[in-house]
Amino acid sequence: MMNKQRKMYIYIDTLSRENERLKREIERRDYLERKCNVSLDDFKQEESWQTEMYMCLLEFLKDQDRKWFYFGGQTGSGKTMLCSAVCREFICFGIGSENIQWNDDDMRYAKWKKKIEDYKKAKVLFLDGLFKPVREESGKWSMPSEKEIKITREILEYRKNNQLMTFITSERYLSEMLEADEQIGMLIFAGTKGKHFCDVKREASRNYRIKNILGL
Repeated sequence: MMNKQRKMYIYIDTLSRENERLKREIERRDYLERKCNVSLDDFKQEESWQTEMYMCLLEFLKDQDRKWFYFGGQTGSGKTMLCSAVCREFICFGIGSENIQWNDDDMRYAKWKKKIEDYKKAKVLFLDGLFKPVREESGKWSMPSEKEIKITREILEYRKNNQLMTFITSERYLSEMLEADEQIGMLIFAGTKGKHFCDVKREASRNYRIKNILGL
C-alpha cells in the first residue's frame, strides 16, 4: 500500500508535458459535456430560422476546405450549442480543441499571455461570445478595449496564416464586427471565405433562454 501511494505521489510531482496535455484534454471534455451535452441532431428545428442555422453549419462541415465558421446575432438562439456540439465531435476523433469563454474582466493581457500560444496553435479553436457587448445609453454597442483587440488580432492572425479551424460566436453581426475593428472583421470574413457565416436576426422570441419564462 505504501509503495502504491508513493508511486502516485511521484506521478503527481513529476507530471510530464504529455500528462499536462492529457489533463487539459480531459478538462476540455468536461467543459463541453457541462456546456452542451448534445449532438447536432439534438438541435431543435421548430422554425425556419433554426433550420437556416443548422444548414449553414452543415454546409460548412461538408466543405472539404473548411476553416472558419462565424455565428452572429441573437443571444440564446443556439449558436453556442451548435458550435459546442461540433467541437465535441472533433475531440471524439482525437482532434484537440481549445475553448475561450469571452469575458471582458479576463482581458488582462498578463493573465492571457500564458494561454495565447495554446489558443493560437490549437487544431480547433472555439471563441465563444467574442467582444461580448455592453449597450451604451445611446443604444449602440460599446467598443472593445485596446487589450481585447490586441489579443484577438494576435490569435486570429496566426490562425488565419496557418489555416487552422476556428469557430466564433458573437452577439454582433459580422458587419458589426467590422465596425468594432475593421482588421478583425476582415480576418473573420476572409477566414469564412465570405460564405461560412450565419447572422441570426435579433428578436426576443428567438432567445430560448427566456422564451418559456416570458411565454414568447
